[in-house]
Amino acid sequence: MVTDGSAGHGRAVVQEFAAAAHRAVGTVTDVADHVQVEAAADEVEPVPGPFDVWVNNTMASVVAGFRRLTPPTSSGPPASRTWVSSTAPGRR
Repeated sequence: MVTDGSAGHGRAVVQEFAAAAHRAVGTVTDVADHVQVEAAADEVEPVPGPFDVWVNNTMASVVAGFRRLTPPTSSGPPASRTWVSSTAPGRR
């Protein structure tokens, strides 16, 4: 599973996997929505089988000046929820 596989580092990872003859399935998913992430994992996983690698290459963020960042805006529920929901389906 590679998040944000359509651009930048995610695309490079996808291209490396493709060059090594691995199968790929694409889906559009909002990684900030755990329901969509779980649905995407359920849709994609049956094609190659259980995930061996989960490349979490995308994120949701809060834009603010450095001095205005507080724990709730820099590491609170949105950040932790995105990380957990983006990785939970692939964990063994």
